[in-house]
Amino acid sequence: VPSTDGVVLQVQDRGVWYPPSAPSSSHLEGADAEAPVTMLLVHANGFHGRVFDPLVDALRAGAASRGRAVRLVTFDMRAHGASTPPRVGKKKDTLRWDRFADDVLAAARAIPFAQGLPGKKSAKEVHAVGHSLGAHAALRAEARSPGTFASIFAFEPIFVLPKGVPVPPGVFSPDLARAAAKRRESFASKAAALATYASKPPMRAFHRGALEAYVEHGFVVAESEGDDTDAADDTRPMPGRREETKGETARDGENKRVRLAMRRDDEALVFAHGGSETEALRTVCSPGAVSCPVTIARGSTKSTHDPAMIPYPAFVASVVAETMGPETARRLETNDGWDHFAPVAVPGEFAERVWNHIETNCVGELGSRSGYGVAGRGTNEHGVSRDESRSRL
Repeated sequence: VPSTDGVVLQVQDRGVWYPPSAPSSSHLEGADAEAPVTMLLVHANGFHGRVFDPLVDALRAGAASRGRAVRLVTFDMRAHGASTPPRVGKKKDTLRWDRFADDVLAAARAIPFAQGLPGKKSAKEVHAVGHSLGAHAALRAEARSPGTFASIFAFEPIFVLPKGVPVPPGVFSPDLARAAAKRRESFASKAAALATYASKPPMRAFHRGALEAYVEHGFVVAESEGDDTDAADDTRPMPGRREETKGETARDGENKRVRLAMRRDDEALVFAHGGSETEALRTVCSPGAVSCPVTIARGSTKSTHDPAMIPYPAFVASVVAETMGPETARRLETNDGWDHFAPVAVPGEFAERVWNHIETNCVGELGSRSGYGVAGRGTNEHGVSRDESRSRL
């Protein structure tokens, strides 16, 4: 799917899943039996759409338990996975965070349901589920093109505070750009990469399927001698190294040398840009900018680095919800057992939260159903009123 700046996105349409009883089910009424709930999943910086494989399975399981059809679409944002990097312009411009909103819009508009498949009228019936940068990009896409989404479930959307507003004491905010620039970029094989990630935090806590997908679809084959242990010069040309293509993934050479499809310098640049886009929060949170229902979700408010501190993603999630206001950000959910990687670490729990969000905020679209409970519009799934939830910000 083409996006801006000459980018071509790799979109993974996971198809429509119908529960076996859907066509004749007594609790699916009329056209609803043929109208799947459509979700577009948007990944974090440095990841790609296939890391959501276990979440896709979990969302389908959630649909089955509800007797509902579902269509799930994932994609790789620019310079990630199998999507191309920008081919026009300079990366300092084309890897800015507003450009990832371009990718979200391109992927959403490419979903066939948005173009008249029976039971679907418009792209407005697509629900966005975003993680970190992906949540940021989904919110900015909706602000730029209102009506793109029926709702947004934004897990720890990353925004920087406006100029002149300091991060308060007690918030843990590591330099991710610096860390990304130092990360190891190449391995002797896909198996070596998988073994390394599985042995170290934070990836060792990932769902195994998500970790395997991260490696399987996040590396390209690169022929060279040896195995860089410190990755000090991975980004410089090496004698004998063959330039790889985005279409040649790790599976194409099980025992060949591989390197990250997204170069570490690009990942670091994206992190650095996130810290410079100080007007994005005001843009997204200005009155009426985002008109669809939004749930802002976050993980634990206690940093694993220091339990006395709050991780920046969890801190800024509350800022986004408070600034956006209760008419749009209808719920702020805190999940104490999660960290920033919940979508790929606990996909089953995460999927249930997504379904709760859609059922609560889109009752009119989905209609009432027997067989499962829908939280009332005034309360969340724990019976806490929105006003009470807002008072906890």
